[in-house]
Amino acid sequence: MLANLFMHNTFDLWMARTFPELRWCRYADDGLIHCQREVEAQTVCEALNIRLAECHLELHQL
Repeated sequence: MLANLFMHNTFDLWMARTFPELRWCRYADDGLIHCQREVEAQTVCEALNIRLAECHLELHQL
């Protein structure tokens, strides 16, 4: 439950504000962001890495 509360502020609200045109889903600390093009995915990934670093987190990429 705490992870969901933390990620709501860290990720959910940030995504809605920063990339309102993108669809995404999240369950606890797992998520999926739907992008149309590779360059769009790279842009989102770079921005997300910066956002998570600001919150002392890091993105685990598969």
